[in-house]
Amino acid sequence: SSGINAEYGYAKLLVNRQHRVMEGFQQYVKNCYEYSAGASCHNAGNLLLKGAKLPDGTVPVKRDVPKAAEFFAQGCKTTYPRSCVPIARLLQMGKFMEKDYAKAFEYLSIGCQKNNNESCFAKANAYIQGMGVEKSYTAAVPLLEQ
Repeated sequence: SSGINAEYGYAKLLVNRQHRVMEGFQQYVKNCYEYSAGASCHNAGNLLLKGAKLPDGTVPVKRDVPKAAEFFAQGCKTTYPRSCVPIARLLQMGKFMEKDYAKAFEYLSIGCQKNNNESCFAKANAYIQGMGVEKSYTAAVPLLEQ
Protein backbone atom coordinates (compact mmCIF):
# COMPACT_ATOMS: atom_id res chain seq x y z
CA SER A 1 0.00 0.00 0.00
CA SER A 2 2.82 2.43 0.77
CA GLY A 3 4.30 1.72 -2.67
CA ILE A 4 1.14 2.76 -4.46
CA ASN A 5 0.86 5.85 -2.26
CA ALA A 6 4.38 6.83 -3.26
CA GLU A 7 3.60 6.29 -6.94
CA TYR A 8 0.40 8.32 -6.61
CA GLY A 9 2.31 11.13 -4.88
CA TYR A 10 4.92 11.05 -7.63
CA ALA A 11 2.25 11.28 -10.34
CA LYS A 12 0.58 14.19 -8.54
CA LEU A 13 3.93 15.98 -8.27
CA LEU A 14 4.54 15.54 -12.00
CA VAL A 15 1.12 16.90 -12.93
CA ASN A 16 1.48 19.88 -10.59
CA ARG A 17 4.74 20.75 -12.30
CA GLN A 18 3.02 21.57 -15.56
CA HIS A 19 5.84 20.70 -17.91
CA ARG A 20 5.52 17.04 -16.86
CA VAL A 21 1.76 16.61 -17.17
CA MET A 22 1.97 13.77 -19.71
CA GLU A 23 4.39 11.83 -17.54
CA GLY A 24 2.13 12.28 -14.50
CA PHE A 25 -0.91 11.30 -16.56
CA GLN A 26 0.84 8.11 -17.69
CA GLN A 27 1.65 7.31 -14.05
CA TYR A 28 -2.02 7.80 -13.08
CA VAL A 29 -3.06 5.43 -15.88
CA LYS A 30 -0.49 2.84 -14.79
CA ASN A 31 -1.61 3.06 -11.16
CA CYS A 32 -5.24 2.75 -12.20
CA TYR A 33 -4.78 -0.32 -14.37
CA GLU A 34 -2.01 -2.13 -12.51
CA TYR A 35 -3.01 -1.43 -8.92
CA SER A 36 -6.73 -0.58 -9.20
CA ALA A 37 -5.84 2.71 -7.49
CA GLY A 38 -9.12 4.60 -7.55
CA ALA A 39 -7.65 8.05 -6.88
CA SER A 40 -5.32 7.63 -9.86
CA CYS A 41 -8.27 6.54 -12.03
CA HIS A 42 -10.15 9.65 -10.89
CA ASN A 43 -7.25 12.00 -11.62
CA ALA A 44 -6.68 10.46 -15.06
CA GLY A 45 -10.40 10.98 -15.71
CA ASN A 46 -10.21 14.61 -14.63
CA LEU A 47 -7.28 15.30 -16.95
CA LEU A 48 -9.12 13.67 -19.87
CA LEU A 49 -12.40 15.43 -19.04
CA LYS A 50 -10.86 18.87 -19.35
CA GLY A 51 -7.71 18.22 -21.34
CA ALA A 52 -4.45 19.76 -20.22
CA LYS A 53 -3.13 22.86 -21.96
CA LEU A 54 0.18 24.32 -20.87
CA PRO A 55 1.00 28.05 -20.79
CA ASP A 56 3.08 27.66 -23.96
CA GLY A 57 -0.01 26.36 -25.78
CA THR A 58 1.00 22.71 -26.01
CA VAL A 59 -1.63 20.13 -25.14
CA PRO A 60 0.01 17.07 -23.56
CA VAL A 61 -3.35 15.44 -22.70
CA LYS A 62 -6.15 15.97 -25.20
CA ARG A 63 -9.77 16.12 -24.08
CA ASP A 64 -11.46 12.73 -24.41
CA VAL A 65 -14.72 12.62 -22.46
CA PRO A 66 -15.67 8.99 -23.27
CA LYS A 67 -12.23 7.84 -22.09
CA ALA A 68 -12.58 10.04 -18.99
CA ALA A 69 -15.88 8.26 -18.27
CA GLU A 70 -14.07 4.90 -18.37
CA PHE A 71 -11.58 6.10 -15.77
CA PHE A 72 -14.31 7.54 -13.53
CA ALA A 73 -16.21 4.24 -13.76
CA GLN A 74 -13.07 2.32 -12.80
CA GLY A 75 -12.40 4.66 -9.88
CA CYS A 76 -15.99 4.30 -8.66
CA LYS A 77 -15.92 0.51 -8.86
CA THR A 78 -12.60 0.23 -7.03
CA THR A 79 -11.55 2.38 -4.11
CA TYR A 80 -12.58 5.93 -4.91
CA PRO A 81 -16.28 6.75 -4.47
CA ARG A 82 -15.70 10.40 -5.43
CA SER A 83 -15.53 9.10 -9.02
CA CYS A 84 -19.12 7.87 -8.88
CA VAL A 85 -20.70 11.31 -9.29
CA PRO A 86 -18.77 12.38 -12.42
CA ILE A 87 -19.55 9.13 -14.25
CA ALA A 88 -23.19 9.36 -13.17
CA ARG A 89 -23.47 12.98 -14.37
CA LEU A 90 -21.97 12.10 -17.75
CA LEU A 91 -24.50 9.29 -18.12
CA GLN A 92 -27.37 11.57 -17.07
CA MET A 93 -26.35 14.33 -19.50
CA GLY A 94 -25.94 12.00 -22.47
CA LYS A 95 -23.91 14.62 -24.28
CA PHE A 96 -20.75 12.58 -24.84
CA MET A 97 -22.22 9.11 -24.41
CA GLU A 98 -25.60 7.44 -24.53
CA LYS A 99 -27.94 8.75 -21.84
CA ASP A 100 -28.54 6.03 -19.26
CA TYR A 101 -30.33 7.07 -16.07
CA ALA A 102 -30.48 3.53 -14.68
CA LYS A 103 -26.72 3.04 -15.00
CA ALA A 104 -26.12 6.49 -13.49
CA PHE A 105 -28.28 5.49 -10.54
CA GLU A 106 -26.19 2.32 -10.10
CA TYR A 107 -22.99 4.38 -9.87
CA LEU A 108 -24.58 6.76 -7.37
CA SER A 109 -25.66 3.77 -5.30
CA ILE A 110 -22.08 2.45 -5.26
CA GLY A 111 -20.76 5.83 -4.11
CA CYS A 112 -23.43 6.19 -1.47
CA GLN A 113 -22.77 2.67 -0.14
CA LYS A 114 -19.14 3.76 0.26
CA ASN A 115 -20.29 6.76 2.34
CA ASN A 116 -19.69 9.46 -0.26
CA ASN A 117 -22.10 12.26 0.71
CA GLU A 118 -22.16 13.81 -2.76
CA SER A 119 -23.22 10.44 -4.22
CA CYS A 120 -25.97 10.10 -1.58
CA PHE A 121 -27.26 13.60 -2.32
CA ALA A 122 -27.26 12.92 -6.08
CA LYS A 123 -28.99 9.57 -5.48
CA ALA A 124 -31.67 11.34 -3.44
CA ASN A 125 -32.12 13.80 -6.29
CA ALA A 126 -32.49 10.90 -8.71
CA TYR A 127 -35.30 9.53 -6.52
CA ILE A 128 -36.96 12.95 -6.39
CA GLN A 129 -36.69 13.42 -10.18
CA GLY A 130 -37.39 9.79 -11.06
CA MET A 131 -34.13 9.52 -12.99
CA GLY A 132 -33.30 5.83 -13.44
CA VAL A 133 -35.60 4.83 -10.63
CA GLU A 134 -39.24 5.25 -9.70
CA LYS A 135 -39.95 8.62 -8.05
CA SER A 136 -39.90 8.25 -4.28
CA TYR A 137 -39.66 11.02 -1.74
CA THR A 138 -39.74 8.35 0.95
CA ALA A 139 -36.51 6.83 -0.39
CA ALA A 140 -34.90 10.24 -0.89
CA VAL A 141 -35.35 11.67 2.61
CA PRO A 142 -33.06 9.26 4.51
CA LEU A 143 -30.31 9.89 1.94
CA LEU A 144 -30.55 13.63 2.55
CA GLU A 145 -30.34 13.12 6.31
CA GLN A 146 -27.09 11.17 6.22
